[in-house]
Amino acid sequence: MAIDPMIDPCIIALDLGTSGCKALALSRTGRIMGKTYRAITTSRPAADRFEQAADEVWRAAAAALRELTAGVPVDRIAGVAMSGAMHTLMPIGDDDQPLAPASTWADQRGGEMLDTLRREADFDALYARTGCPLLPLYHPPRLRWWAKFEPRVFERAARFVGLTDFVVHRLTGTWAMNTSLAAATGLLDVRSATWHGPSLKLAGFDASRLPPLVDARAVVGRVTHAAASATGLPPGLPVAAGASDGALANLGAGGDDGSIVMTIGTSAAVRRLADAPRFDPQRRTWCYLLHEGRYLNGCALNNGGMALTTIADRYFDDLPQLFSAAAGVAPGADGAIVVPFFTPERGVPFSPMIQPHAPEGFDRAHIARAAVEGLAMSLAIAVRTLAPQRPVDAPLRLTGGVTKSPLMAQILADVLGSPLQLVDAADASAIGAAIIGHMALKHIVRPAEVPLLDATGAFVEPDPATRGVYEARLAQFRELCGM
Repeated sequence: MAIDPMIDPCIIALDLGTSGCKALALSRTGRIMGKTYRAITTSRPAADRFEQAADEVWRAAAAALRELTAGVPVDRIAGVAMSGAMHTLMPIGDDDQPLAPASTWADQRGGEMLDTLRREADFDALYARTGCPLLPLYHPPRLRWWAKFEPRVFERAARFVGLTDFVVHRLTGTWAMNTSLAAATGLLDVRSATWHGPSLKLAGFDASRLPPLVDARAVVGRVTHAAASATGLPPGLPVAAGASDGALANLGAGGDDGSIVMTIGTSAAVRRLADAPRFDPQRRTWCYLLHEGRYLNGCALNNGGMALTTIADRYFDDLPQLFSAAAGVAPGADGAIVVPFFTPERGVPFSPMIQPHAPEGFDRAHIARAAVEGLAMSLAIAVRTLAPQRPVDAPLRLTGGVTKSPLMAQILADVLGSPLQLVDAADASAIGAAIIGHMALKHIVRPAEVPLLDATGAFVEPDPATRGVYEARLAQFRELCGM
């Protein structure tokens, strides 16, 4: 479908997150022409299982697209670009239908295979090629789990894919996996952007059962007539492969300049884009791809906003009440420390439900303050792990729902000792996907060519008076965590 070059073309970004699906139309000149959202259900049939039904995800995506396209002039729509949550995995049969629900990043079944894999492999060598430490969320332990505990399904599966791959197939009839999401499987050699033989061997798997690899900026196919009927998209519309939601969040938040972007949602992450892969000698960080020649380095926490929500559910009516109570307690919480790990954490040698360390008689306000400070200290450790040589006073960007809490932002700035730029980027992943789509269709060459008017925000400066208090607390926190 030809687009008049005199018309400011838009890309429709389809952002498949863990909690929902967002469709957003972004023009070449940076104008958001519309956005829609549909929730996605995550089921938990067992304590270690977090699953989503692929057909439900497709229906949510189709509904979001249908609503969006009803309000965007068809002569402005130049293409679709994908953003997808990392670490989803499911088996697909010969008929291209799911044989089981997709497991999400939170699924812990692969943990049962970690000891076996440690005995079989040199993970220093694997990490140096894949950029992925040995964790349950990566594909080698998860595929081994399928082979051991669900052998019939494992053998029947023609391929194992992620949810984004499944939706791309529903849109275009083509199986493909972008190298950005592939890098988050633990099966990709991030240096060559090809499947890594030793990791595949460890997984007991063959590359023929994975989708073909494509760069984020590649056009993987065109919208079929069946998909056009379901979504309202014009048939024949090009679909760009896109990338992981984490990499695209950095791009959409203005982080293409290499600045550190912290995102606090249900989980939390500290990420930085770079022109070269970077690895940590202790395997505490990961290294993925955005696209060829552009790498995403970072640390992640399973316990982000979820940790504060858990405390709020236990002691308060809601999060605003928790923040209100925390504001009434002095920095340092009078000695109270809460290590807020409510689900197994990455790189931490234990996973307590709650670990208080406090004088006798501390109340729920102190728990609230200590929990907020605990989350801030977890993120401070992640920042220092990712960028140990970073000047302390160098600003960082902060995104996510936490930006709506002035107290959380201030405590985070105080613990880090660094200025924070608040980025109102709830749509950052979708915006990043649209930018990649504009690159795929040659509307732009560099991300900076799309104006991001919302990628700047107010700065929160650290309070020098709290520096000594938080340095001491951070040392105690590290000791408690064994970090």
